Amino acid sequence: MLQEEAYRKWRVEPPVNVAGLTGYGIGQFDAMFAQIRQMADYGALDYSEDAQERARRVAEAQARGQHLHAFDDLGAPTRFESPIIYRTISGASTQIFNVARQLNCPLPAQPLVGTMPTGDIHAYTVPVPEDMRAGESDADHLIIFDWQFFLFAHLFSKAIASALTAAPSPEYGTEFWSLSWDESDIRRKIERDPSIAEGFTDLLVSYATTGRPGSSQVYTSPEAFRRSQLGPGNRAMAAIIRASMELFVMGHEYGHIAQRNSAAAGMARLRWVGYDGPDAGSPAVRSHLAELDADGYGLRLASLAARPRYRNLALEYIGADAYFSGLDMMRRALCVLTLGRVVDMTGETHPSAKDRRDVLRRSLSVFPVSGEERAGAVDVAQKVELIAELLWERAHDTLMDLHRRGTSPAPWWLQE
Repeated sequence: MLQEEAYRKWRVEPPVNVAGLTGYGIGQFDAMFAQIRQMADYGALDYSEDAQERARRVAEAQARGQHLHAFDDLGAPTRFESPIIYRTISGASTQIFNVARQLNCPLPAQPLVGTMPTGDIHAYTVPVPEDMRAGESDADHLIIFDWQFFLFAHLFSKAIASALTAAPSPEYGTEFWSLSWDESDIRRKIERDPSIAEGFTDLLVSYATTGRPGSSQVYTSPEAFRRSQLGPGNRAMAAIIRASMELFVMGHEYGHIAQRNSAAAGMARLRWVGYDGPDAGSPAVRSHLAELDADGYGLRLASLAARPRYRNLALEYIGADAYFSGLDMMRRALCVLTLGRVVDMTGETHPSAKDRRDVLRRSLSVFPVSGEERAGAVDVAQKVELIAELLWERAHDTLMDLHRRGTSPAPWWLQE
């Protein structure tokens, strides 16, 4: 019901799901619809155990001469959900919920998750009225993501990863690739390969002016789609950034549910994540504290959910930090298109992305790891921020030119 109303309000068409065309054979989709390329691209960067098992079954079927696609069996609970995106959302929710229950967070039931047009670059947590629940075990909250959030996170992660120089590992050979996080290598690659900044600019412009990052040339031009494909090392890093980002944002929303069920945004928890500001006072301050508190929840839950796979704080943390860079870049783009300049983006309900990122980085000091590992995590996060800033410098002139020509953001960015 909520999805139908949202799509009607914004006069946009829901995702088109094409059965059997969400597998790994990217090359065959060059002449097909942009949404098919989106699904293929997103699926190809899925490094989960389930996706690897699906890929193995496809390879075995092809070896036997059978026709099989990796995600043929996927479904979605409503016609407004993309099956491959819904699979990602529900998987992240289950991971976070299991960790939250282990930590005894006040979560009586796993929330329902879904997507719809929201006009923002994050998710919302909505309580479900008791008279709409069939029983005590039913979900007491909805977590609603903007329907384009996951595609934006995906393309932003690819943009960051594409700025890293990759080479076969000298120790393990061509099956493993090493990436350089050296600042001079990053600057050199961005300078020498203009397609990195062009893709990043196209992403910001497409999302800001149409509300759809999938309207970028990466998906509307077969040739641009081929050029956007990453090498093995960069592709693996893009998948790590994206998965970490998704877990963090999901964990943040679980934090809001825990706040409501415990009737407080606890100052003790904020101290845990390194917050050293004032206690709650005005409604705006209370709202900011609640967001910082939920960030602390999100970081802890996402880190623990990712740990069995990565066992490295830098990889567990990278997406949380990258999320704030992506959020900051998009809000800057909207400011430039609307006002012709970047202004302070601290709102009544949310602190600025910079302030939230600073608190999150300080919170790493309490993680039970070595000082060297903490320093490594912060260093990688700072390099992600550097890449975003270097790419923003190249995107700014294009956005200013669009502003001078009267190009406006898509209507839903301007909602009250």
